[in-house]
This record gives sequence, structure tokens and C-alpha cells, in this order.
Amino acid sequence: MDLWPGGLSRMQTKTVFIRRHREGARVARSESRPVVKLRSTAGTGHTYVTRKNRRNDPDRLVLRKYDPVAREHVPYREER
Repeated sequence: MDLWPGGLSRMQTKTVFIRRHREGARVARSESRPVVKLRSTAGTGHTYVTRKNRRNDPDRLVLRKYDPVAREHVPYREER
């Protein structure tokens, strides 16, 4: 039986890789890109969740997006 680098067999190496892959990459959350909620101004209560760059958008974010409840494009404002 041939051993792969690290002294593991081919099957053991594959198992270790799959476990690490399923755990997922742990990405650090940055304070400069917080997660924000965008709430519809149509009064339907529909929200979108997104991230924003504080350096480029220090003020509250306003985006025109589709509101499926109102069935039209309306401005969505950042909620704090």
C-alpha cells in the first residue's frame, strides 16, 4: 500500500479533504462592509439583505429594487 504525503493512504487523504471542504472557508467579517437590511418604501414590509462599503457609502443606502408584494420597482432604504 503506497502512502501519500503526510503518511496517509489515498482514501484517508480524500476523507480529510472532504471534511475540510464541508467545513467551508472561514472568512473574517469586516467592519468596513457591514450587513444591512433594505426595507421597501411602499409600506409592504418586504426587505432585502445586502452588504455595503462604508468608505464609499457612509450615508444610508437607497436602492431602487423590485418589490414582489407591490409588484413594481420602488426605492428601498437602509434600516438601522
